Amino acid sequence: MVLESLGGMQNLSLPRIRFPRHPYDGTEMAVKVRIKGKSLGGIYIVFALPDQSTKYLSSPDLFLTFLMHVDERGGLQDCLQRFGLGYCQCRLLPSGNLGFDSYCIAIKGMCKVRDAENRAITAVFRYLALLRAVGINELQRREICKTHELTYNPFSLTEFGPPPECLPRRMQRYPLRDLLVARFKMSNTGSGVLVEFLSSLSPDRCKVFVSDTNASNREGAASQSPDSSKPGERVKFTVEKIPSELLSAWAASWPSKSEFDADFILTPIGPDPTLPRPHRFLPWKIPSEFSTIRSESSTLIKSRCNDLGAPVSLEYATTRCNCLELTNGAQAILLHSESLENKSFVCVSLGVGRLHDPPDCAGLAQLCQRLTLLESKKYPNITECLHNLLYINSYQGSPYYATSVSDDQTTYRFEIDNSFLHESLDRLSAGILSPEFTESSLTREQHQNFYSCKISALDCLQRSSGNSTHPINHLIQGSNKTVGLLEFKELHKHLTSFHSRYYSANLLRVAVSSSHSMEDMEAMVLTAFGGMPNLSVSPLSCYTHPFEGSKLGVKIRGKSLSLGGALHIVFPLHDQTELYKTSPDLYVSYFLNSDCGGSLNACQDQLNIATVSAGMQNSGSLGFDSYCVTVLLSNTTDLSKADLIKTENNAITAVFRYLTMLRQLEPRECLFNMVRLAQRRLFNFDREGECMAPGSEKLDPLQRFCDESLQVHLQRYPVKELLTARSGSKLEYSAQDIAAFLRLLVPTNCKIFVSDFGADAYHECSLLTPGGSLCCKPKKANELHTLEKLPSDLLTACSASWPTASIMADTLIKPPRENLFISADFQLKSREKKFESSGPQQLLIKQFPNGTSISGARLWFCQDGLQSFKSPHCFIAIDLLTSPGSIVTDCRSSIHLDYLVQLIELHIQELKELALEAELDLEISRSDSGIQICAAGYSQPLPLLMSTVMQKITELDITETSFSRARLSVKSSLKNDEDADSSEALQCLTLILGTPAAMNWPHRDKSSEAKKATYESVLKFAQDNYGPLFTRLQKQQQQQKSPQPQQSPPRQLFIEVLVYGNAKAKEAVAAAKKILDKVSSQQSPAAAAKALSPSSWESLKSRGVLLPPGSHYLLKLPSSTKSGMASSCVVVFQFVTPLSLKTGEKIAQDFLFDLLLRILRLNIEQSDVPGCAQVQLEQIPGHHGNILVIDAASITQHPTVIEDQIESFIGRTEAMINTALANPAFDWRQGCKEMIETKTCRNVTQQGGFYWKAITGSAYRFAWDTSSGAYQNLPENFDKTVNKELIALCQRFLKPESPERRKLSIHKESKLKFDGATENFYSKYKGKAIKNLLEFRQSLKQCPPVPSEILDCVHEL
Repeated sequence: MVLESLGGMQNLSLPRIRFPRHPYDGTEMAVKVRIKGKSLGGIYIVFALPDQSTKYLSSPDLFLTFLMHVDERGGLQDCLQRFGLGYCQCRLLPSGNLGFDSYCIAIKGMCKVRDAENRAITAVFRYLALLRAVGINELQRREICKTHELTYNPFSLTEFGPPPECLPRRMQRYPLRDLLVARFKMSNTGSGVLVEFLSSLSPDRCKVFVSDTNASNREGAASQSPDSSKPGERVKFTVEKIPSELLSAWAASWPSKSEFDADFILTPIGPDPTLPRPHRFLPWKIPSEFSTIRSESSTLIKSRCNDLGAPVSLEYATTRCNCLELTNGAQAILLHSESLENKSFVCVSLGVGRLHDPPDCAGLAQLCQRLTLLESKKYPNITECLHNLLYINSYQGSPYYATSVSDDQTTYRFEIDNSFLHESLDRLSAGILSPEFTESSLTREQHQNFYSCKISALDCLQRSSGNSTHPINHLIQGSNKTVGLLEFKELHKHLTSFHSRYYSANLLRVAVSSSHSMEDMEAMVLTAFGGMPNLSVSPLSCYTHPFEGSKLGVKIRGKSLSLGGALHIVFPLHDQTELYKTSPDLYVSYFLNSDCGGSLNACQDQLNIATVSAGMQNSGSLGFDSYCVTVLLSNTTDLSKADLIKTENNAITAVFRYLTMLRQLEPRECLFNMVRLAQRRLFNFDREGECMAPGSEKLDPLQRFCDESLQVHLQRYPVKELLTARSGSKLEYSAQDIAAFLRLLVPTNCKIFVSDFGADAYHECSLLTPGGSLCCKPKKANELHTLEKLPSDLLTACSASWPTASIMADTLIKPPRENLFISADFQLKSREKKFESSGPQQLLIKQFPNGTSISGARLWFCQDGLQSFKSPHCFIAIDLLTSPGSIVTDCRSSIHLDYLVQLIELHIQELKELALEAELDLEISRSDSGIQICAAGYSQPLPLLMSTVMQKITELDITETSFSRARLSVKSSLKNDEDADSSEALQCLTLILGTPAAMNWPHRDKSSEAKKATYESVLKFAQDNYGPLFTRLQKQQQQQKSPQPQQSPPRQLFIEVLVYGNAKAKEAVAAAKKILDKVSSQQSPAAAAKALSPSSWESLKSRGVLLPPGSHYLLKLPSSTKSGMASSCVVVFQFVTPLSLKTGEKIAQDFLFDLLLRILRLNIEQSDVPGCAQVQLEQIPGHHGNILVIDAASITQHPTVIEDQIESFIGRTEAMINTALANPAFDWRQGCKEMIETKTCRNVTQQGGFYWKAITGSAYRFAWDTSSGAYQNLPENFDKTVNKELIALCQRFLKPESPERRKLSIHKESKLKFDGATENFYSKYKGKAIKNLLEFRQSLKQCPPVPSEILDCVHEL
């Protein structure tokens, strides 16, 4: 078509129109062209460039455009927006193929700020100077190329977008052969090309087009742009020469003293946030002067406390905690924690705040703190300031960087990569010791208003309603003499005087946490702060409360002020610092904040409140404290004035009634333990998340204080007590302190702060200091609130004794429920070398407290030592077995056991709730051979919980009401099983090879038996099988009028116990005695005297079964009549592990089986089994081997044909193995590591459950179960023999002629497809048919117990 339409067009050989010069050449440059009477909607800086069309493979302008458009902290866009100078847009102007080009930078959206025009242009040129000085590294170049390729469209028909030219212009500008790669594959971009392009963007090679000063400078004024002029109308303009000082500022090398240079940081570009941030600072290396510092440490350190206590015991943890007091008065706490890896955390607090501001220079403390981050005498270059370092090299590119100035202290907090810890401390100390107060920095900070801070409406009302002479309350009065109004010389004088007077070492507190060695951290702190002068400045303290001297027992209503729909009751207190060990406020706060039954939060609807929260206010270390109860009112928007007052008074009454109740109940230690637990939960020291590696829940304790509380603690408490002050595990119970604290919380000793009538409930006002401007102006100047006296009836109701029937709140609130299962001890137990073997060991139980010698019990014990979870948790499990024989023999007995478990579950429901409240897990379920109780949680209360549960179980009373509730639970469980969509074939497989408790009976059989079960039948099942356990049921059976003659001897109860975790052997024995004592008195004398040998114990347990070697059985399931139902075939191969294998050999067998499964799945995905719609491979692991399940289905083929296809697929296994292991992409070693990862337990509960499963399954090999490094336990040369071993495994268990092959096939035909024509398919079938499922299972050999020497070894304490 192209040849036909264009082939006859003549070639006139006309030259292209090209100009040797740019249109600007010969005209005045470095000028402003101001358009008269028109608005351009912004500023346009246009640079004259030579022809750029030949650089289409490098396109340096695109790199600049991307950098200029980056909208991240430290970029040009961010700088312009923060200074109110709008935003910029950059592009290469479309000039066709005329021999020249122009690059335009447009600045739009400027606000009306000081000298906006010149400052915006200056910001652009300063950013260009930064790029010229720093350049673009290879990482940024790759990221820009990647981002550009993702957004590039070579066929764009628009003038806008990533390509600067549309398709028609590109066709004339570039060779057609490179049309699609031009400005796309920027492979030829080197540093030289970029430097050349950036050097051409200088002030002396540009014109700046600006609007008339009288014209609207809004971007929306596009109608007045020059392009919209009338035809023939000439655009009028004036040319202004740019002042030389401005040109000098634009052209200066970077960095300069410009106000913008400190804000620019070259940030990473691109969509990939995982790439490291570029930095200009070298990683930290041990400085040579550290050796000198270490040798002089004795002269710099006044005292040192090593290995302090922490909120968690450091006995096992890889955490060290040291405290230093320097000779200059500075104090530091250092934490070394290996769990931090490459991260360091720093918090530095200086006891200087807003209260130190001189009266004639408000805001000075805030400004001084800000300037310490920017310039210092040691680092006068603003690019080397701490602010720059923290931003660029922050941990993982997400800086935790916060600074603040409160009434009495200045704080610096940040996280940073370990490599820059020394660098950051050095720059911080340089800023604190010798800041540089330059004119440019001061001007910038004044303009940005960085000396201001917001005060909340509640804080504002507290200060305005307090004693007007108190220093704290002066801060809200505003000032006409702030640092923002002072000239440079005067401000510089104030700053110098302020810094030299208050920045003293005796007010400095430092907290550092890192994986650096303790010696290195100590050297860093000494290097940074050891030379700071001690000016002996006295810490600020007001001693008296700001409310003292003002009226109490009143309601303070803000004028035109909103508290966000909340009501605040604030109690003035004396200094509570000395009470950090008992912290009585935490006791009161816990119950006020609680949402348990009878609490204020539990009665929200009746009391018309949303939430209640309480706690100490952050008042620093000024010699006083305040306690605040906040009530968030609900539905106050449409209330009248009278109804609002009524709602407020009801909420006030409810709070004081609850406080009265706590006061009259008197403190109790069991309730205080709940507070301890809540505090521990708050800091999350005992987290046992499944996704966490062993021991990783022990994170750095100092990190738990990364919020504002740390800076308060640093100045308030002794540094050596920093981590234990107000900590859950270290809190001491003091009934006297709690009672004294509650006596202070009375209506006559408080102020109640509420919003103004009609105030916006969704807005919370704030006041900006030091100027004193309020976001919502009051009706009258300097009048922020009104004072209302509390009504006498309200005071009477609040002060009445509890309970008072006439007070509605007293009928709703209830005392806190005591919980005896709350832990009071969180300490880790010391290791016992005698029990450091891999896995549980047996302990001898001699005698129980009631004097009965019980031999029908076995105790297993293992201390948490190998895995080192370092957790104060334990796992205790009990298996209730009866003899002789198994109690589960058929579906009926299985369903009756389900009913019995549900009845026990309902019977102990209240105990489960109490356990959950105490953070203990309690579960009742079926074990392989009976009923099991498992509990996990804090070690100290766990024995009491288990003994209480056992006592409760012995008191089980089965009534018709409880049976009806159990029936509903069983019915719901069966419904869930039906929805689980487990195939009938897999159910039968589990029924044949699994243990009785795990028998997955067909759903229709279970549903039928569940319906047949009656109250009488379940009661009889419990009496016959667990008579020795249930006291009441025994008595009930004895009291029957016509007892049935006993057909068999009574069953005897035997109990197996496991104690694993944070406990000692003696404690495990004591716990077992405490538990078993609850049932020992129920045993018959014959059972009490009977001793069980290890083999007798195994006879009590039911295990899986083994198919005979060399066997092949067939189970035919009833045909399916459902429309569209396919035929299915399940083929099962049993891989048996010889009992004589050693640990490493057993691990190798598991590795080989897992590897085989991966290879088979890989080939199933790549080449389907012919004729089968779907094929699935499953693995059933076991202590005695593994089971391979291949499940295939087909709509057209008979199950025998499907089985032939599966056998054909299995026959190619050896070839699959050779191909897979020869492929470098198939990393079998990684698969082995992943298998070990799945076996590695993450916490005490998982590990205890793993042990318990092995014990109840008669598999007593624990070494390979517990070691996360099992890969190292493989036999030698396993890597070299894996191919050979894997093929040998397949030949033993998969090859048809192998005498060790064990195969089971399960067929299910589609009746619609094969009705009446199935016998021919089985005429030559070799498998032996199973006629009766249960009889077949009973004929199979039960798996023998896994032998172990620990069965015959019983430790006697």
